[in-house]
Amino acid sequence: MRKTAWGAPSNSIGESRKRLQAIEADINRSQKEWQDKDVREKALKRSVAAVEKEIEQLVSRIGDEEQKVANLQQEIQAKEKNKLSLAAELDTLNGLLRERLKALYKEDETGFLEVFFSSEGPDAALENIMYMSRIAHHDQELIARCLTTRRRVDDGVRALVELEKRQRGVLQDLKQSREGLEEACTLKNRLLAKVGEDKKQVENRIAGLKEQARALDVLLKRQEQEERIRVEKLRKQQEEQARLEARRREERRREAERKSSRGSSPETVRGSSDIASARGDFSRQRGRLPWPVRGPIKVGFGTARHPELNTLYESQGIEIGAAVGSPIAAVWDGIVVFARPFHGYGNLLIIKHGDGFHTLYAQAARLLRREGDSVRRGDVIARSGYSGRTGVYFEIRYRGGPVNPLKWLSRR
Repeated sequence: MRKTAWGAPSNSIGESRKRLQAIEADINRSQKEWQDKDVREKALKRSVAAVEKEIEQLVSRIGDEEQKVANLQQEIQAKEKNKLSLAAELDTLNGLLRERLKALYKEDETGFLEVFFSSEGPDAALENIMYMSRIAHHDQELIARCLTTRRRVDDGVRALVELEKRQRGVLQDLKQSREGLEEACTLKNRLLAKVGEDKKQVENRIAGLKEQARALDVLLKRQEQEERIRVEKLRKQQEEQARLEARRREERRREAERKSSRGSSPETVRGSSDIASARGDFSRQRGRLPWPVRGPIKVGFGTARHPELNTLYESQGIEIGAAVGSPIAAVWDGIVVFARPFHGYGNLLIIKHGDGFHTLYAQAARLLRREGDSVRRGDVIARSGYSGRTGVYFEIRYRGGPVNPLKWLSRR
C-alpha cells in the first residue's frame, strides 16, 4: 500500500471505514435475524391463543358435563328414595297378605261356608262371595302393581347408574384432553419465552456491536490523530535538521573556497545522509509469531454461526482459552500505546510495532505495563481472567484494519 513521505498510512481512514462498514453489515444481519425471530414469535403467539381458546371451550364443556352428572345424581337419589318408599309400602302389603293368608288357612273352607250360610238368601250369599273374591283379586293386583313398580324403579336406577358411569367416562376423557392441551400450551409458552430470550440476546448483541463500532471509531480516530501529530512533529524535526545540514554544508563550502583562494588544499567535505525513519521487521514475521497465551482456540476469526442461537456473529480476532491468572506475553517488540479498561474488551492493552502494525490483548484481569512502556517479544504484559473469564482475546491490526491472527502466529 502507498505511504506518504513521512511514513503515515495514506489509507488508514479508508481501512477504518471499511471495518466500520463490516460492523454495520453485521448489525444489519443481526437486525434481519431479530425480524425473523419477531415473526416466529408472533406466529407462536397466535398458536398459543388458539390453543388457549380451545382449552376454554373444553373447560366450558366439562362444566356442562359436570352439571349433567350432578343432575343425574340428584335424580338417582330421588329414584332411590321413591324405591325405598315403594319397598316399604310393598312390605306393608305383604304383611297384610300374610295375615290374611293365615286367617284363610285357619278358617280353611269354614269361613267361606260361614259367609255362604250366614247370608240372608242365595242372592246375598252369592253377593258376599263375589265381594270377597273382588277383595282378594284387588289385593293381588295391588301386589302385582307394587312388584311391577319396584322392577321399574330398579331398572331406572340401573339405567341411571350406567348413564352416570358413561358420563364420568366422558368427563375423564375431556379432562385428559384438557391436560394434553395445557401441556401443549405450556410447551408453546416455553418456546415463546425461548424466542423472546433469543430476541433479547440478538438485541443485546446489536447494541454491543453498535457500541463497539462507536468506541472503535473513537479509538481509531484518536490513534490516527496522535499518529498525524507524531508524523507532523517528525516532519518538522526533519525539515529543521535538513535546514541545519544545508547551512552547515554551505558554511563548509565557503570555508573551502576561502582556503582554496589562499592556496590551501581543500578539505574533503563529507555530506551527511538524510535521516531515515526507523523501520521494524514485524511484517516479516508472518507465520512465526509466538502465541500470547497457551490454550485452545475458543472463537475463531471472521464470520461464524453461533452454535446455540443459530445466529451469525463476526469476530475481529480470536479468543484463546486460558485459566484465570495465566501470563499474557507480547508477541513482538514494540511500544505500549494503550493500557486501560475499554468497553466491550475488559482490560485492553495495545502494542504498536511499526509499519502500521498493532496487536491487541483483551479480557485481562490485570495489566502489567503502562502506556509508553517498551516491550520485547515474550515479555509478560498482563494476566488473564477478567471477571472470571477463562480466555484471552487477541487481535492483529494493520493500518487500522483487523487481519487473521492465525496466519501470523506459529503453528502448534
